[in-house]
Amino acid sequence: MTTGSTPGRTAPSLPRTRMAAAQTERPELIVADGWRDYALLDCGDGMKQERWGPHTLVRPDPQIIWPRHGREPGAAWETWDGFYHRSDKGGGQWEFRRPLPESWTIRYEPLDLTLKIRPTSFKHTGLFPEQAVNWDWFSARIAAARRAGREVHVLNLFGYTGAASVAAAKAGAAVCHVDAAEGEMVPRERGVERAGRRSGALHRRRLPQVRPPGAEARPALRRRDHGSADLRPGQLG
Repeated sequence: MTTGSTPGRTAPSLPRTRMAAAQTERPELIVADGWRDYALLDCGDGMKQERWGPHTLVRPDPQIIWPRHGREPGAAWETWDGFYHRSDKGGGQWEFRRPLPESWTIRYEPLDLTLKIRPTSFKHTGLFPEQAVNWDWFSARIAAARRAGREVHVLNLFGYTGAASVAAAKAGAAVCHVDAAEGEMVPRERGVERAGRRSGALHRRRLPQVRPPGAEARPALRRRDHGSADLRPGQLG
């Protein structure tokens, strides 16, 4: 290759080390492909069809802005056990073609987690399966630190479903799960109890609602002076 300003001169190539450093160390899209009990079956037109263990649910998702592949716009969803109909006035409700249990469990085998699924009145199921890639990532690092003899303490603020808290505890960390919503204070996941001595401790804390100036202060969390890790599993995980 020659430069335009000095014909005949070869442009210097970048050192191999610099080129290697410029490359992305992780793929642009990380897929949570370790699931057997969960699968995204179809999506499009603002809806998604998912298999949660033995049951198939169809529910809205505002992030799905593309049309369904091979389907006419507005085509009916044919295969489902539960369908969430969104209301024009806000919220919505589930329609079930056959009686479903109030809740059931699925497993995430790579981390030996048993997770509770429950369709809620606001179309969620109590679990965000795409977050499994984050559970895998921090679980491996927690386990490595524990093998090296280190204690690991995780503070999961606004922990929501509790799946990340349970995964961290299962890997051996001492976890403090914090959320302001009363309904989220008992994580639905139940993998910790089965982990035996391999699990860390899991503590739950509820933050009170916002209070006016001068009102009772929030309860303080105990400060730890040894090493800690800030593990942020992403949105709502």
